[in-house]
Amino acid sequence: MASDPRRGAAARSALAGGILGALAAGMAAQGAAAQGAAGAVLPERRDQMGDWMVECFDAPDIGAPCQIYQRVVYRASDGSVGPVAVLVAAFAYRDGKLHVALALPLGFDLAQGAVLGIDGDSFALPVARCVPRGCMVEGQIGGTLSDRLGAAQRVGVTVSVPGLGPFLMPLSMAGFGEALGAIAPPARTDG
Repeated sequence: MASDPRRGAAARSALAGGILGALAAGMAAQGAAAQGAAGAVLPERRDQMGDWMVECFDAPDIGAPCQIYQRVVYRASDGSVGPVAVLVAAFAYRDGKLHVALALPLGFDLAQGAVLGIDGDSFALPVARCVPRGCMVEGQIGGTLSDRLGAAQRVGVTVSVPGLGPFLMPLSMAGFGEALGAIAPPARTDG
């Protein structure tokens, strides 16, 4: 029996809307709690670079002075917009390497993890941990992959939603190289 493609699109839209609602509520609650919490570390400076935000902090105990991030949003068929994923990258004080964290909503197949697509090449991203509001993919990006990201034309993260199939979250790379350069640690000179 042939399936109706409109049914699949409607189901994906409904799932994305449900995921967005839960993630948006969670992010709003986290933001409100962080701003109202005593001792919360808020950015000292924010700069927009293309589609990436650079935030810098005056708190050496947090592990990195600056980070870049991008929120991926989804526009549902009813016109509502909400966050689907947040990608954060920062160079760590302790090792000077680029560390990334990708926050994803609940509802995707954890066993399959997420897949980072860069100009047609795929890289598996295993899920590190999940909390009530979503799951985290965390790790380091080496120089070669970081260079590829900076030069990429098409980048996206795909997860598989049980019963619905792949769900692509495209990332805009506009401003990525400039933002990454703004947070890179100064080049070391030995001698």
